[in-house]
Formats: sequence, structure tokens, C-alpha cells
Amino acid sequence: MRKRLMAALLCGVLLLTGCAGMGDWASRPLTGNYEIWRLSVHNIVLLKRDSPGGGEIIIDAEIYAVAWDDDYILLQHEAMEPDPEDYSREPHGKLDYYIFLVDGEQVLGPYAEAEFEEACAGHGIPLPEQWTPVRELPRRWGI
Repeated sequence: MRKRLMAALLCGVLLLTGCAGMGDWASRPLTGNYEIWRLSVHNIVLLKRDSPGGGEIIIDAEIYAVAWDDDYILLQHEAMEPDPEDYSREPHGKLDYYIFLVDGEQVLGPYAEAEFEEACAGHGIPLPEQWTPVRELPRRWGI
């Protein structure tokens, strides 16, 4: 009887507490060791993986969409909103843009859209025909 009571109590506690981190994921590498990591609903970053469970954050939250090849990673980025109740899957604020040059590990930006287009032209980077929203990236669950 005592074991059943303890088991029922333990199950109840587990159901009420949830499992933190269960929604976290890392994308498959975009190029080299660079991945998109979703650390929470708003904390979606570009990271250079340097160990099995960690790495260096290159561009902080909140990355919305990416385009890339072996030489660069282009990012649509939205600064974190102060009100988490306002979050939706579509951007709900003004996007800014970053260019990450892989060879020199150089971050350029943030840019407004027109500035981003000029910067891409200046670096000989074609504008993306299509952006990949981070929610559509191939991923590995858990980090």
C-alpha cells in the first residue's frame, strides 16, 4: 500500500512539473560547425558547435529564418519582444538582417532590409530567392 501511494505521488509530481528542455533542438549543420539552436521559444541562436553539448553563440536570439551556402549564412533576425504573450510563429516585429562570413568568422549587421541588400551586393552575395524559416530546418532533438 505504501509503495502504491509513493508511486502515485511521484507520478503526480512528474506530471505537474513537466520536462524542461524537451522542446530544445539543434539544426543539422548549415555549413561547417554552424547550427541554429532553439534553447527556448524565443531563444533561437546561430551557434558554432565546439563540443558535443555546447558552443559559442555567434548571433543571439531571436533568429527567424536563414539562407546559406559554404561561404556565408544570411539571417533574418527579430530582437526579443518584452511581452512573451505576443509571440506567434510569424514575425511580429520589425526584422533586421545579418550576414555571417564563414571564412573570417565575421558578423555584419544588423541591417535594415535596404542596407542588407546593399551589403550583400558589396560582398558579391546573391540575395536569397527563398528564406528557410527556422521551424522548417532539419533538426536533431535534444542538444
